[in-house]
Parts: sequence; structure tokens; C-alpha cells
Amino acid sequence: MPALAAIIAILGIGLVSAGLLRPSVSTAVDIDPESEQLDTFRAKLDDSFGTRVLGAGGGAAENVIRRLTPSTWHQNLLTKIRLAGLETTLLPGAVYSGKAIGLVAGGALFGGAGAAAGIPGGLVAVFLAFGIVAGFMSPDIILNQRGEQRQADIRRSLPEALDLMAISVQAGVGLEQAVAVVTERLKGPLGEEFNRFLNEVQLGFSRREALQNMRERNDCAELSTFILSMLQADALGIAVGDVLKTQAVEIRAKRRQRARERAAKTPVRLLFPLIFGILPALFVVILGPAGLTISKAFRF
Repeated sequence: MPALAAIIAILGIGLVSAGLLRPSVSTAVDIDPESEQLDTFRAKLDDSFGTRVLGAGGGAAENVIRRLTPSTWHQNLLTKIRLAGLETTLLPGAVYSGKAIGLVAGGALFGGAGAAAGIPGGLVAVFLAFGIVAGFMSPDIILNQRGEQRQADIRRSLPEALDLMAISVQAGVGLEQAVAVVTERLKGPLGEEFNRFLNEVQLGFSRREALQNMRERNDCAELSTFILSMLQADALGIAVGDVLKTQAVEIRAKRRQRARERAAKTPVRLLFPLIFGILPALFVVILGPAGLTISKAFRF
């Protein structure tokens, strides 16, 4: 089994190295080499860590992994990146490189630890398989957590943003100007989404198209309901201020209802740690001395 772990590690390292050692294509344009190198270096510094480090071997890793996995996995990965708000900073190739590195590191770590501990070969194989799966899926887990946290932040900030937009609209400004006020006052994922909405409108998109794009980029039910209400109000000529106030009240009511549901589920969630964590220790502390006393009393 250690030989199998070594083979997997060598294959993974070769996979990443194949991307790192790809030959660069040179162009026959008369450009100052020093200025070109400086511009390239500055552009690389502007890139994120994932683009500069993991993205180097992303092409080879992406090609191999996409051939070995279903086609829907790539679309799911793009969706996860979009929900996490990393469309412009994280390339799919960087994620595939992370999967390859995690596969090798997880397999080597768990398989090597099992072999070093001297456990039977069957358990070493189980440890090796677990490490490979865990390392391969770790980037997806991180993206899922980041996406869920981002959608939760949007859901949490939406009522306050709608109140501020309603006040601005009732003061006599347009919807885009009200959204601009929100982006100045509100930071976080929701502020970024509204800022992107304004940028799309300034680039020539219609209000309907920009709102639909914002809805497609997120998986927040409250935000989707708000966008659908705005689209309907824009089509029917309903006052935007009234729609914003109504949506803010409804979203707050849903948030209170969700908080009540979580509070009702708390006793059920506490049942498992109570039975398997607290009660056994409590029984040991209470019944342990009595058990020792009884065993001494019946000892011949």
C-alpha cells in the first residue's frame, strides 16, 4: 500500500508539473523586453493567489479531470464559483489544480499515516481512499461554504437596503440613484451586487436585463422575490416606493419565521450530543464510584 500511495503522489505531481512546464508562445513583435517583462510582472501581481499559483497548472488538471468526470460537474463548479462571487478572481483551472493537489496530499497523508501506524492493509486502503476523496472534494466544500455564507449575508442585508431604497425613491430620486445611495452606505455581497447592477446599466443594459442578471448570479429566494416584484412593477407601472416598502416588510416577516423555525429545531439538534456526549460522562462521574464500591464489596 505505501507503494500505491507513492505511485498516486508521483502521478499527481506530474499532472501539476505538466501545467507548470507548458512552453510559452513567443510573438515576433518588436517590443522592449524589459518593459514587457515589467508589465507582465505587474499584471501577475494584480492577479489573485489562486490565479498566480494554482492557475499555473490548471489547464492540464482541468483537461484530465473533465475527461474522467461527468460533464455536469463542470457546470456545477461554474455555478459554485458564481454563487461564491468569485467569477472575476477565481478561474476553474485553479480549482481543478486544487483538486489534483488535494487528491495527492490527502492520499499521501492518510495512506502514509495508516502505513506508518502499522495497521492492516485493508484499513490502509480505506484510509487511502478516504484521503483521496476528501482531498479531491475539499475545494468544492470550501466553495459551497463560501457561497452559502455569501447568500446568507445577502439575505441578512436585504431588508435594510430595501428600506433605504424606499426612502430614497419617496424623496424623489430614481431607482438607479437609490441603488447608488445603497452602494455607498452598504458594504458586503449585496452592495457588490447592486454596484454590478449599476455598472451593467451604465454599459447599456436595460433595467430589466440587469435585474435578471443579478437574479441569475444568486440563489437567494428573498432577492429573487424582490427582483420579480420590481420587474412586475416596471411592466405594470406600479409605484416603486410602495413595492420596496412591501418587500421589506415581507422579508422581515420571513426572517422572523426562519428564526422561529431554527429555535424550534434546537432541542432536536441538542439531542445527539446530549445522549452520546454529556450523559455518558455524567453516568461515569455519578455511577463510577458506586460501581467501584459495589465491586469491592462483592470481591472475595
